[in-house]
Amino acid sequence: MSSDNNRESRLICESCGGILEVDPTKTIARCPFCGTCYSVSGLLNESDEVKIAKIQFQAYRDVELGRQQVDILKEKNEAERLRQQSERDKRQEQMERAKAFRNGDVGKVLVILAIIGLFHFIFYFTIKNIWGCFLAVAMIILLFFSFVLGYIGKRLYIIPAILGVALLIPLWTTCINTTDCMPKFYGLN
Repeated sequence: MSSDNNRESRLICESCGGILEVDPTKTIARCPFCGTCYSVSGLLNESDEVKIAKIQFQAYRDVELGRQQVDILKEKNEAERLRQQSERDKRQEQMERAKAFRNGDVGKVLVILAIIGLFHFIFYFTIKNIWGCFLAVAMIILLFFSFVLGYIGKRLYIIPAILGVALLIPLWTTCINTTDCMPKFYGLN
């Protein structure tokens, strides 16, 4: 039995005669040739001081591993706390945008435009112009959708608002191109 600088001892396997490399910091040594397992403490005939040193080393490793796990848990908790704070900030910002929308003029303009669309729908329905009714309903739906998006604080409310306002052009041109719309609407025919 000899001891190297890296704290390994070499012994002979009783089963196959192969050379065992025994690490005193481990509890089991396995023969690389036949696979027979040996107790390291039985092979080295350790003194009480060596056994105490092993126990201390194992305890130190366990404590260090515990510290690493605690550090990992702390990092995970901090990451979760930052994620939750970010979500709270986003919700707060969204609520502030929604409040600004509700208190601002954009929401009022959307409601007024939807009412204009409703009047167009009534007008085109009265003169039985299906294309005009379709355009008016599409405008009302887009403006309503835009209002809801703005009310809940989404920035995308501007897209359906622009599309809804853009539908005013075909609505008005449909009315201009309908030469006999006014007499029918007012019951003059």
